[in-house]
Amino acid sequence: MSACTTIIVNDERVLSRVAVKTFRKLKPILKNKNQLHATDDSDRTKLSILKYLKDIDYRIVYISVSKKDNKDKYLENLYLLFIKLKESNIEKIFVANRESRKRVREEIRVVGRKTCNAEIILTSTLDEKGLQIADFISWSIYQKYENMNDTYYKLLFGNPDKK
Repeated sequence: MSACTTIIVNDERVLSRVAVKTFRKLKPILKNKNQLHATDDSDRTKLSILKYLKDIDYRIVYISVSKKDNKDKYLENLYLLFIKLKESNIEKIFVANRESRKRVREEIRVVGRKTCNAEIILTSTLDEKGLQIADFISWSIYQKYENMNDTYYKLLFGNPDKK
């Protein structure tokens, strides 16, 4: 399973600041790393990022996507994501430029532009730190549903069993 995770914030620089704060706080641990990635980083790094997220105002739109699905199913799921984003009147959407097929990248841009009338920016996680933070949120959700580990999920959303 893979996911399309969107973090909605009023100012995209807020997410970059979370990454910068994490790098400063954990400089001895992160050493010469130039980007954060949930599957590669330590529990201390994950906890630090998720704690910083408690201090900012954001919303999450998350759609599960199977990598085994064909390209049309993948684009259909992205279309559903963009429909949800349209309701938020978003002006810019940063998309991780991981998709290697040029045609699919262009379809993502076209579908996004048509569906939610936003500027679609395909960029690398190295260039857009907010995408690195989205990776940690997506990873936390993945851990809950695929590995039955809700430790990180609870940091993001609280304990749903107590509500």
